[in-house]
Amino acid sequence: MSNRTKLITLLNTSLSVPVYSDFVPESVTDPAVAINNVSNPFSRVIEGTKYGRSGIWRVTVVAKSTSDVESIIEELEALDNARNTDFQKIQVWHVNTESKEPNQTYRRAFVDVQVYN
Repeated sequence: MSNRTKLITLLNTSLSVPVYSDFVPESVTDPAVAINNVSNPFSRVIEGTKYGRSGIWRVTVVAKSTSDVESIIEELEALDNARNTDFQKIQVWHVNTESKEPNQTYRRAFVDVQVYN
């Protein structure tokens, strides 16, 4: 199973909102999150063996209210320093909450999640 699938499964069981791959569909009117792969910063030794296998995933939080965004961020932050059968360690960083423009109906926040295999 891919890390994308494993992370979606983890987030679906840990968050109170639906989780989508790549983007939140425009038809979704309730709070939701989407994940995208940012990087896979592992290294390789001279013999060709990979080590430090991890992946950084950007979780985009979308909701109409600031309180919903903050609640979802808190749910994500509860995963910080956790582990499960798929990941040896999970690290969570709140990157940014986007400012809301006057005619903008939704708020967005960005949280990076690094998972270690």
